[in-house]
Amino acid sequence: MGKQLFFPRREVNEYRQEGEDAALFVLDPFQPNTYAVQKLLLPSIGDVTNLSAFFFADVDRDGQKELLTLVYAEVQELGTLEHDDGTKERAYARMTQRHTYVFRYAGLNSTGHPRYRADTTPRPYLNGLATAAAVRRALARHQARP
Repeated sequence: MGKQLFFPRREVNEYRQEGEDAALFVLDPFQPNTYAVQKLLLPSIGDVTNLSAFFFADVDRDGQKELLTLVYAEVQELGTLEHDDGTKERAYARMTQRHTYVFRYAGLNSTGHPRYRADTTPRPYLNGLATAAAVRRALARHQARP
């Protein structure tokens, strides 16, 4: 029938509001020359959340591969800077936040279109990682534990 296709929402800030969700569009062939489209929202983790990578991996070792998405955002944090003379002033810092979202294949919906659903299982060991390779290594370490 055809191959599964993926399209992230473009990282064009002038069209997106601060704190708006990023998105990944999944196009699944479900009959000849016809694709079902699903928009997967990647919840905001900062000012403007962007998709940096997506890939498949067997997260829970059940033989079924899940769709993993890595997102990042620059976050402005307010703090206090103390000078040698004891004076203080407000200071701002920009920090990069990273998060991994997991989506499970959820079979076909009532119209026969393939669907994914967000997996809400907490996996803090997958957050803060910058690359798919780092996530795969963290999964392997976690899965190796008894």
